[in-house]
Amino acid sequence: MARKRREPGIYQRDGRYYFSWHLSGKGSQQLALIPMGETRGTKDLTIANQLAADIRASGLTAPQITAMRKTGNHKPKSKVGRKAKVIDLAPSLKKLLDAFETANMDHATAEQAHRNARKVAAFMDDQSITDAATITPASIANHLADLKVQGVAASTRAKSRTALSTFCKFCVARGILKHNPARDVRGPKITLPPPKYLTQADYDKTLELAKEHDIEAEVSMALWTGMRRGEIADLRWGQVDWDGRKIMILKSKTNSARSVPMKDDLAKVLADYALATTGKKRPARGRVFHDGKGGARTLWRWCHTLDKIKEQVPTFSESSGTGAAWHLLRHTFASRLVQAGVPLRTVAGWMGHSTIQTTMRYAHLAPTYDDAIENA
Repeated sequence: MARKRREPGIYQRDGRYYFSWHLSGKGSQQLALIPMGETRGTKDLTIANQLAADIRASGLTAPQITAMRKTGNHKPKSKVGRKAKVIDLAPSLKKLLDAFETANMDHATAEQAHRNARKVAAFMDDQSITDAATITPASIANHLADLKVQGVAASTRAKSRTALSTFCKFCVARGILKHNPARDVRGPKITLPPPKYLTQADYDKTLELAKEHDIEAEVSMALWTGMRRGEIADLRWGQVDWDGRKIMILKSKTNSARSVPMKDDLAKVLADYALATTGKKRPARGRVFHDGKGGARTLWRWCHTLDKIKEQVPTFSESSGTGAAWHLLRHTFASRLVQAGVPLRTVAGWMGHSTIQTTMRYAHLAPTYDDAIENA
């Protein structure tokens, strides 16, 4: 008899807790929430919530976690903070990649530049590239095919192709390559579903929990400006135009600056946060959100900032992957704007979309009914 498919979330059976979740491309998963060192599911809801969060963050399937339990190492580790594979490249290639990463920082955040360099290094390792001048369209196509066989999502493969194209342009500028071979390789076709967003009840609950757990400023910034997590992480007080009532994003994913209006509620939250963290209501220097010493917060800390909210707001349980919860807040910002009748071009500008096609994903939410259609 086929196992009954359950709705995603924690459920009880015989007094013990189980977890059901969905993995993209892997389908529905179900597993008993068994603490380390024990053999049966827990009866403690707090422990169950923590185990469920660990499982979801791991990105592993139920059979994979079961196999880990048999080896005695059954607490899944989140992909966030997991040590990256050490890639052994020739010193000349490492030096070239370091130069590429440094040059890339002029057009992207440090995090994005490092990620692009890692994708290029993975390509070189996969295709046994020892000289950047030998990169060909075939080697790039073979690498993307290998990623597909490994089950890597189309969107991630597309990002790898983009990183390789950027690197090849860098090599062309330095005279290493005569032309960009990535231009001759078609990227994977990506069909994105309509974005998920918070319902009004979840929206109110999220703000309430953010205040309760002392992350109101971070959540409000994402929910009321639509800024990407990386943009929020890099935000400086100098980008907050208190008099002009706007937030200026100087460096973004699309390599273009933009500004977003600062609503009254956000201005108040930011002023209170500034006073509590700097002693000033309108500071002009330093990171808005730092690690306590003025430096950048780690990616691990950012990705786990919303853990307490995710445990109590159902919509977050449908988001998986690094930074997905932060992107849900961004989607919610855009969705609420479109529902309020804000023109798509305006939404595109505030969101920092490079093309209107990206913004069109929210078009179905617009109040488009016109009684003139009754006369057609």
